[in-house]
Amino acid sequence: MARPLSGHIRRRVLTDGSAVFDVKIRTDLYRLGREPEWTKTRAERFLEATLLPAAKLRQDWWELIPERRTEDDSPEVTVWQACTEWVEWRKTKSQNKATLNAAESPVVKHLLPFFAHTDPGRSRERLLSELNEDQVQAFIERKREERAILTDLSDKLSEATDDELRDFDKLAASETADLDERELELLRRYGQQGGRYKLSDPDGHGRISLSSRGLKESEINRCLGTLSAVVARANRKHGLHVPDPTLDMRLTGGGPERNWLWPDHLDAMARAARLLDAPTGRYDHNGREAAVWVLGLCGPRVSELCAFTWADLSDSGLIVRASKTKAGERTIQVPTIARDALTRHREQLGNPDSDTPIWPTADGGHRDRHNVRARLLAPIIEEAKGALKEAGVTEPLPIRLTPHTFRRTAATFWYWLGRDERATMHEIGHKSSRLTLEVYAQPRPRDQRQRDMLAAWFSGAEV
Repeated sequence: MARPLSGHIRRRVLTDGSAVFDVKIRTDLYRLGREPEWTKTRAERFLEATLLPAAKLRQDWWELIPERRTEDDSPEVTVWQACTEWVEWRKTKSQNKATLNAAESPVVKHLLPFFAHTDPGRSRERLLSELNEDQVQAFIERKREERAILTDLSDKLSEATDDELRDFDKLAASETADLDERELELLRRYGQQGGRYKLSDPDGHGRISLSSRGLKESEINRCLGTLSAVVARANRKHGLHVPDPTLDMRLTGGGPERNWLWPDHLDAMARAARLLDAPTGRYDHNGREAAVWVLGLCGPRVSELCAFTWADLSDSGLIVRASKTKAGERTIQVPTIARDALTRHREQLGNPDSDTPIWPTADGGHRDRHNVRARLLAPIIEEAKGALKEAGVTEPLPIRLTPHTFRRTAATFWYWLGRDERATMHEIGHKSSRLTLEVYAQPRPRDQRQRDMLAAWFSGAEV
């Protein structure tokens, strides 16, 4: 038997000291009016005689409130104020430091930096009433992207030299680690030295490491739960009616921790690169297809890719001459499909001399490693998304796709083909096979078609 419909009257004291009466029916809450015009007795009589009968008839009972609250009546509570009040309120509920830190950390580290202001310059604070689902979705995507960046960053730190890991400036300029601006920004936020000292500490010492690899899906959900609690608390305290922007936004599942490409992905990117390599303009032919195959099947560092000249390409493979470590000086095998793409690329360039860079700039010089992603890869990524959709591939491209993604992909493919660990370690240029396996090798595909695709690609290479 259904419970009879009932309502509830509540008296509240606002921040300006005045008292108001609210009425709640089902989950809808509205203000009746202020004292002294309204009293508790008047509010209860109005509820029983007017509002409840209308609600039982499924009429819009709130339209019957004579002094119904409008948006203009709402106090302008900012996200910063609501979060601060929620943290202070939580401190009154527990004295346990771990409990308080668990409540405060999502607010201070994640919610406020993203939601507190409406612009990057932080010139205007965002009102709580301005929160919406689009902003929450953007927050989720930002945290996923940060997780991908930090994962790449941790891999790159493992390849840096000991000297670089003790000096932030050397690490930032390192061609071995090859850190971009976003990675440097997050390294300043999450980096530490000796496991204790932040990078901003002038007395810090020890090796540089990370204090976080980004938020997991469950931790993103915890942030969303905290934001929901902040909104609910502000609604109760200030008599607001801000809807919960996190409803139906909770995440399920985890997904891969590290970005890498399936054979279907690499195939789509190579086909997209082939289309973009048509020489119709000054910057159109950049040897994109050759770059995709070399990056995805040979796995050089981006700085090594930019340093290659045609003299480095021999019958035995690509010779890496300039490296900061002995493990980095090596010869990388070039499978037939990549070698054929390199041959077509050289013909498009007019068969340049041996000392010419393989991927030159418009002026014929060596390409800057920092613009490979923007100039070579970005157009391919956009074109490949459409190719994957047309091919019916449901697995999307990684959120963050960088030259390092291809390096991880090459090591993964070698591992899938059952190659010797030490040989793979030498091809990649690692100092230990443990790093190669633990950081780069991913679970093998179950799809026989993709396995056959790999076998065809690596023809001409010793497995």
